[in-house]
Amino acid sequence: MPTTRTLTSVAARDGLPTRYVRSLAWPVTAVILLLSNSSVRAGSPQTILLENEFVTIAIAADGTTAQFVDKQSGVDYCDHSRDASFASITKAGKSYAATAATYSDDVLDIRFGESGANVRIAVRVAPRYFTFEILAVGGPDVEELSFVNVPLIARDASMESFCACALALNIETDVTEIPGTSSTHLRATCAAWPGLHGAKAAIIGCPRSELRNVIKDVVTAHQSLPQTDRGGPWALDASDNRGSYLIDFPGSISETTVANWIATAKSIGAKQIDFHTGRTLRYGDLEPDLRLYPDGLTSVKNVVDALHAEGLSAGLHTYAFFVAKDSKWVSPVPSKHLAKSGTFTLAAPLTASAGRVDVKETTAEVSTLTGFQVRNSVTLQIDDELITFSGVTKTPPYAFTECKRGAHGTSPVDHKLGAQVHRLKECFGLFAPDGDTPMFDEVAARTADVYNQCGFDMIYLDALDGADLLGRLPRGPKYYSGKFVDALCRKLNRPAIVEMSSFDHHLWFSRSRLGAWDAPSKGYKRFIDRHYLDNKVSQQAYLPTNLGWWCVFDWSPKDRMRTFPDDMEYLMCKAIAGDHSLSWLMGFDPDTFENSYNARRLGALVKRYEELRLSNAVGPKVREELGVPGKEFTLESSADGDWRFRPVAYDVHKIRLADGVSEYWSVNNGFSEQPVKVRIEALMSLESFESGETLAAFDDESEFGEGEASAGVVSELEATEIPGKTFPTSGVFSAKNSNSHRHSAWAMVGKNFERPVDLRDRGFGLWIEGDGKGEVINFQWRAPLHVSHGVSEHYAVIDFTGWKYFEFVAPESESLLDYGWPYFYSDPDRDFDADRLRRFNPYASTFWVDYGKLDALKIWYNDLPQGEEVKCSFSPIKALRHSKRAIVNPVITVNGRQITFPVALESGCYLEFRSKGDCKVYDAEGVFLRDVVPQGEIPLLKSGTNKIACNCDSQEHSSLHAKVTIISQSDQVIGE
Repeated sequence: MPTTRTLTSVAARDGLPTRYVRSLAWPVTAVILLLSNSSVRAGSPQTILLENEFVTIAIAADGTTAQFVDKQSGVDYCDHSRDASFASITKAGKSYAATAATYSDDVLDIRFGESGANVRIAVRVAPRYFTFEILAVGGPDVEELSFVNVPLIARDASMESFCACALALNIETDVTEIPGTSSTHLRATCAAWPGLHGAKAAIIGCPRSELRNVIKDVVTAHQSLPQTDRGGPWALDASDNRGSYLIDFPGSISETTVANWIATAKSIGAKQIDFHTGRTLRYGDLEPDLRLYPDGLTSVKNVVDALHAEGLSAGLHTYAFFVAKDSKWVSPVPSKHLAKSGTFTLAAPLTASAGRVDVKETTAEVSTLTGFQVRNSVTLQIDDELITFSGVTKTPPYAFTECKRGAHGTSPVDHKLGAQVHRLKECFGLFAPDGDTPMFDEVAARTADVYNQCGFDMIYLDALDGADLLGRLPRGPKYYSGKFVDALCRKLNRPAIVEMSSFDHHLWFSRSRLGAWDAPSKGYKRFIDRHYLDNKVSQQAYLPTNLGWWCVFDWSPKDRMRTFPDDMEYLMCKAIAGDHSLSWLMGFDPDTFENSYNARRLGALVKRYEELRLSNAVGPKVREELGVPGKEFTLESSADGDWRFRPVAYDVHKIRLADGVSEYWSVNNGFSEQPVKVRIEALMSLESFESGETLAAFDDESEFGEGEASAGVVSELEATEIPGKTFPTSGVFSAKNSNSHRHSAWAMVGKNFERPVDLRDRGFGLWIEGDGKGEVINFQWRAPLHVSHGVSEHYAVIDFTGWKYFEFVAPESESLLDYGWPYFYSDPDRDFDADRLRRFNPYASTFWVDYGKLDALKIWYNDLPQGEEVKCSFSPIKALRHSKRAIVNPVITVNGRQITFPVALESGCYLEFRSKGDCKVYDAEGVFLRDVVPQGEIPLLKSGTNKIACNCDSQEHSSLHAKVTIISQSDQVIGE
């Protein structure tokens, strides 16, 4: 007979809603049944059956998962085509599956055959979930234990009413999948480090509509998990989590400036202001900058109180457990608990003035390479002194050289022979505590104390992704990040809105929002598409999503793309589509807002969309349409104040005006025939090819290293002489594609520079002899990874034959998704299908590039025709200086009809023509300069393909560059 239990969930801790406490009374069974072979897997006549309201779990006597059955539908969701051993261990690097399982008195005993090991697991069958907890592990040298394993079959549309997930109930337990509705595998593991005993997990299987409520039951009943009404399964219930926020990245908010920050926040519809520490408060110990906060934390609290008085929340934006090099744990006496990457021994006494530290152990693996993202340090700790070094001997006698004594505010002193020389750990320019020492908890306690004292509402744990610095074991990063967040949250006097720069299973329980990505500098609309699609998947984890961070940029010759209103409208439409909040990193601070017309114009647009999003006035059908990747809309208001969205299109094309004339290009108008609308943006011009500095001569085949290519592609670069040309040598780059996927068929050759190339105020140019086969060539610049992760792309489509001159000013932005580059895509050799956006790595294209420290030029082919050889020749590649020149009296030709704009557009300026009465010129900072009256009839943009060209008054020996955007719109609107 099944046993019946009446259970009451553990009462929520102080401060949580009373709805968390509920009384449950359901029949619960955990019995051993003898079943015929026809009802369980063959060879398992005796089966352990665990049953609650929703699910039956069957564990065969041989230790395999026999069933995971949804009681409502009768479907067994266990995937027996995968390894279904309910438990397994790793011992001496070898894996052993369960071979026998017995059950008695709520304890599951599993044995692992010839390994000699066994495990005892306490099982609790709650009304709506199960828990499994390690009581004991028998047998020596067990390295890892998987104590729950239920692989799930793929669900189809008919199974969408049921879902399941596993929950780790402490940080010693590892569950890979994020809680939510997307689980494909119920698995919980633990390891000898940080510990096997006490590892505990919950397993849930239930109707989809009940999953979040069941997770709430589990969390409420287990005080080992963070208890908050703003995160995890309660995150969707907290309305504050939907608000957008400003980040005080400049570090200027104070009692003096808070009124300006409040005004700026209200001008864009933001609900919160984030104090970015490092400037306002010091990283780690969060000591306030007394220039901003003369009364210390009292002044900080006054600022927070001022925000609250205006209905705004305040965020504390920290660098997690990292500490500044002048924090109290470093200066004047460094803590013994700073994290260390290695320890050496002094080979000779060290005087206080010595500039060389001799050590006994090898320094062959020591690097002096540092950078923001680099996990490496050039700081030594000997007793109470810190020493920095910039040199190291790699052969005996081993030593750190070119040392600075008494670094970071410590005092230089003598040290005895045999003293320990510790090399500290560093990342983001900061030190870190050892994760297993009291200092780790001290940093968490200090963060909580500042949050509590000042009345903050949010904590953003930036730099939490640096947890790998503390432990590179498989569990290390997740263990230490979870440990820090848990220690912090337990010390808060009230739950916080929590975000962080890392995400895993343990962090979900305290997390309030998800999706803040680093701000892009180019390729905005495709970046937004990728982010939007990722957020749609993330919403299966029951967390509100954010579509930030974002910067508002004015014009720059090359390192970032100007933010236009249509970029912002694209972002805001997608924010409404997915109910995504926004976060603003740069461009909307009070100083910029006051001085930038463009920021104010864009801010007003943002506020309009934000108010609409937060009002919940846009229905699901319209939101679905707004969210379609690539589809653009503009928000309009009717005479009676109702909102509506009009489909629009912005077709961007970069042109070179050689002697005032561009080539023709095609624009497809997907709407009805209409008068053309256009934006002309004047870019930097370049000096002549003859005046340039040669960057690649192609006079020696060893100049470029051995190439790489995708599967099925072979390529070769040869250096040849060209008699009679102004350039005597050229490179001939050939490639043949036997791969069927043209758009992901690539080949590459690269050149590394001994001395960095500086292209901050230069572009580059070359002649290309094309074969007309439509392939694309990408000239890609990179800086060292420790300097910059970005890539600067420059595309040439070979749709011509013979020699043609190319100049490149600004990097590629609009076409970054058009080709299957291996560094952009998780699976570039797959067919380049409609799913390519989901496989696109947005950071590869949007990270900033340090143009002053370029060390590599890579030349890529892509879009290679299948079964054919392509062959192009290159002249020497030359760096060409920027020059500011005006595009005078630009003319746009549409299908043979012309319209002239009598204006001189200086580099950085742009003209936007909407109608005869709406033609305006803006400067490089987006400030309106003047109206322009066009000359001639407005050409019509016909439905379908249109032939476009641009020309201007010729300037002698000039080569001008511009972006021309053809704007079209639908005559229909969508709205409700």
